[in-house]
Amino acid sequence: MLIPPSPELIDQPTVSVLSAFEESSAACISDMLRQVSNGQYLDAIRMAEKFILHVEVLFGAIDDLEHHFAGNGLKGMRTPHLRLVCLKVVIHLLFSGMSHVREARMLCRKTVDLFTLLSHTQETGARRMGMTQELLALVTGLAHYLKILIRIALTGALKLERDYDAHEPMTSFLDKLHMLAIQGANPSAKRMIKGSNGETLASSRSSNISTEGVTYGFRSLAPEFAGESPFMAAPRDPSLAIVPTVNPPSDLCVKCNQTVEEDCVRLGTYQRWHSSCIQCVTCGKVSAVPLSKDANSPRPDDRDKERERDREKEGSSSKPSTQRRPPANVTFFVYETDSVKDTTAFGPVPNVICCVDHAHNGCRSGFQSVSRLEQYAFLLNVALRRLYTLLKKRGVVPASPG
Repeated sequence: MLIPPSPELIDQPTVSVLSAFEESSAACISDMLRQVSNGQYLDAIRMAEKFILHVEVLFGAIDDLEHHFAGNGLKGMRTPHLRLVCLKVVIHLLFSGMSHVREARMLCRKTVDLFTLLSHTQETGARRMGMTQELLALVTGLAHYLKILIRIALTGALKLERDYDAHEPMTSFLDKLHMLAIQGANPSAKRMIKGSNGETLASSRSSNISTEGVTYGFRSLAPEFAGESPFMAAPRDPSLAIVPTVNPPSDLCVKCNQTVEEDCVRLGTYQRWHSSCIQCVTCGKVSAVPLSKDANSPRPDDRDKERERDREKEGSSSKPSTQRRPPANVTFFVYETDSVKDTTAFGPVPNVICCVDHAHNGCRSGFQSVSRLEQYAFLLNVALRRLYTLLKKRGVVPASPG
């Protein structure tokens, strides 16, 4: 259990921003369920998209905080028994192994489970009653993990401010949440930050490349790169209508055709590879960076064993790591422009990838590393679009949102 910071011990602007964000997220869920119960499935899809945007913005803020910790060679928000005293705030994490990765993964899993359940809401009888109980459990779980992740982000920002005299992370964290509220959590709202002459701001070596240049969320998922929401009715933005998209997008690796569930590599928004699948066709070099063995890593405790038992109960044989992995070495890889072929599942993808040592004049750079939380946000969008496609096939929602 987490003991939340007492509201009177935190400055009022911080309380207001965090409370507004949490209430807005909860309103998305309640409105979505109400619309489903009234048979307004397209409106429910749109509200689910708003909720996913809330999750993306929170993930992006946590990703930024992790970037600050990593840049200072710190262990960040994974430190066991973290006890932070900042100003007059005392936040206790009462159990060891508190990791935002596990909480983020569980939030995504329950969101996808919610979408799956909503796809069966037309069923009646005993099954319908059982679904109502499942629905309540899922909504409770969503609220639970969302609260925990908000507190983890707040704790991380306060730690940077208090212990390392870094004030920008807290300001940036609150600004992103506040800007989302100002734009009404509109999934089609433009996010790119422009310079005085309208140019896109260049990235900085010290910035988090996943979130740099956008007001909130992840750069790859901004409408300027991912395209306008497919659930939006007219009028539409002409400048966003020309952005190339893939609907529905795929969660599979371009090379091995297996699901990409963790940090990876992308080209544009819709083409994604496992880091080990970005490989030079000549020498076999891969972009994945081997994990270092930390001799000071904490030994598994009772909670670790409990989590392992939970995974076994869920039927999952995989053991996804919560260790922060270094980003893929994407700067060392290019692709042959002549090898790019248009595909239905991924859009235009290259068939020939080379390392810079074996590159030639017909090669181009463009690969970007994708953090774990950025991929989670992408997968939520994939899941929602699959739900929309399924409901269209059943005739529950119109073929065109207009």
